[in-house]
Amino acid sequence: EGGSSVDEQIAYGHRLVLSRRPDADVLDILVRGYSEYLDTYKAQPEKAEDLVAVGASNPSIEIDASKLAAMSVVANVLLNLDETLSKE
Repeated sequence: EGGSSVDEQIAYGHRLVLSRRPDADVLDILVRGYSEYLDTYKAQPEKAEDLVAVGASNPSIEIDASKLAAMSVVANVLLNLDETLSKE
């Protein structure tokens, strides 16, 4: 639903959380963050498995745990932005 590329998926998440499209520089920061998290989780797959095992539902077996964990961290960043928490 969010798109086929990481950029599209992160931009979609940004729109869902903040009700607006991300600026190009913000999207770049989030995509670079995703890439760094992905590298970390690919190097330590057990950490990715631990993260995606948290929660009430089971993770999809169709999505690589490293990718899911990295995108979960990006979603966490979006949900914890000051702009998200205190809409004026």
